Amino acid sequence: MRGMSIGFISAISRIGSLLAPELIFIEKENKNNLFLKSVPMAIFSIFGLIAGIIALLLPETKNQPMLHSLQDAEKFYEKNEKRIKNFRKSSIDKEDLLLN
Repeated sequence: MRGMSIGFISAISRIGSLLAPELIFIEKENKNNLFLKSVPMAIFSIFGLIAGIIALLLPETKNQPMLHSLQDAEKFYEKNEKRIKNFRKSSIDKEDLLLN
C-alpha cells in the first residue's frame, strides 16, 4: 500500500514538474492579456487548496502506534470513520448556507 502511494505521488509530482515551465511560459507570453496572464496563478492556487482540503481528511496519527498489518489499519480507520463523516456533513451544511 505504501509503495503504491509513493509511486502515485511520484507520478503526480513528475506531471507537475513538466507542466510548471509551460504555465510560466503562458504567463510571460501573455503580458497584455490579463486573463491568460492570471491562469497559471489560478491553477497553482486551486491545486494548493485541493491538497489542503484533502489533507484535512487524513486521520490524526499523533501518539498512535504504527500500523503493521491490514487488520490494524482496518481497526484504526473504523475509529476515524465517524470523524470523517462528521467533517463531510459539516462541510455540506456550510455549502447549503452559502447557496441560500
